[in-house]
Amino acid sequence: MIHRQIVIVLLTLIFTLSSSLAFGQMPRTAKNRLGVDVVTIQGGKRLYGVVMPHANQSELSMAIERKWLETTHPELYQSFRTSEIAANRESHRKLNQRIDNWLQKRADDGLLSTFLQDEKKRFQKEDENATIVKKFIVVAIPKDQVGNVYLQTPQRRKIVGLAWQNGLANTTTTSTTILKKRLQEKQVDVEKEQVNLAGELPSMDQTDKQWSAKVALVEHVLRPSLEYQGTGTTLFKKGEQLDEGALLGQLLGNGNGLVDQLAEQLGLGNQSPKDDSDWWKTARQGAERDGFSGVFVVRMKQDYTSPEVAVDGHFFARNLDGTWFEVVRLRAVSNVNNESQQTLERLRQEPQVKQIFDTLGGLGLPGGNAQLELALRHGAATQTSLTKVRSQFDEFLANYTQQLDVPAVPVK
Repeated sequence: MIHRQIVIVLLTLIFTLSSSLAFGQMPRTAKNRLGVDVVTIQGGKRLYGVVMPHANQSELSMAIERKWLETTHPELYQSFRTSEIAANRESHRKLNQRIDNWLQKRADDGLLSTFLQDEKKRFQKEDENATIVKKFIVVAIPKDQVGNVYLQTPQRRKIVGLAWQNGLANTTTTSTTILKKRLQEKQVDVEKEQVNLAGELPSMDQTDKQWSAKVALVEHVLRPSLEYQGTGTTLFKKGEQLDEGALLGQLLGNGNGLVDQLAEQLGLGNQSPKDDSDWWKTARQGAERDGFSGVFVVRMKQDYTSPEVAVDGHFFARNLDGTWFEVVRLRAVSNVNNESQQTLERLRQEPQVKQIFDTLGGLGLPGGNAQLELALRHGAATQTSLTKVRSQFDEFLANYTQQLDVPAVPVK
């Protein structure tokens, strides 16, 4: 059986998959202008799709648009289709067992239970009706039957993915230059729009670690979620101890804050380095205490000498053996010079920020006002980065929580 969890991870992250061609055909465009990979197999046949790393080094894995393969190479399609049916049923059998265990643990959660039961019904329907097929098929080709392999860049693959997603015709056989132009004509933002074709993929096997990540992400969406935020090793549970305005106050004036850096430079104090090797311990302990399977942590580290402010978002999940691992790390960077005066003034009026500025401003420190204004800009840029990171996380959740079988979460 193909190690299919690797296939779906790559499909989602690099935004690839094949087109919705109505007829089998070979591209007339040069392969270095296409968005799909090209693989020549034994007998000289060429396959167009997406090549992915494979756990079994003796095989090459490739995702191909089902209709294209069926009409262009029907004999190959029939062989791969037979294997696919068996693999789907085995995947669904494992998933049903995992869902039953999950339902026992969260029996009192109505929203989550409804979602899990609906997924089981979907699996059953697909198993009972062999005519139900997804738009794409994943195939495994023995390495000794593989000839030449031509790989496209992630940028070209994304354009192909967007073309499929937006219903463009002849995507596989059309150059990315033309596809990009057609997308723009349809008002598609090639840079911002993301590709999510998971619903058109066959069911995929998942390791225990991948399943633990899936469970944690789904519960983060369908059950009360747990989030922490802060700087350094100082983290606060969102919604209880610290609101967004207070967080910015802590950012500006506590421990590793900007104001503390300014005070040190002005001779008003010294910072002591802290060991942060286990920086998210507070969040982990909180999750274990309250019975959460996952926790999202937003962490800020400030350096007022830099014009850029970075905010990192981390989602951690609990594995079956009780250990924790990082599922995803997100980052957003904002420039302090891009913040508007309106944004700065609004931030200045935040109660805890205002208190810090009033206190230090009243000291009449040489150059203090300019330094405090710089700190304010850093606070505003931090807020901008916070918004960006949360947007990235929302997108990640949307990609991996719509269905339980696809896509598998990309964890190491």
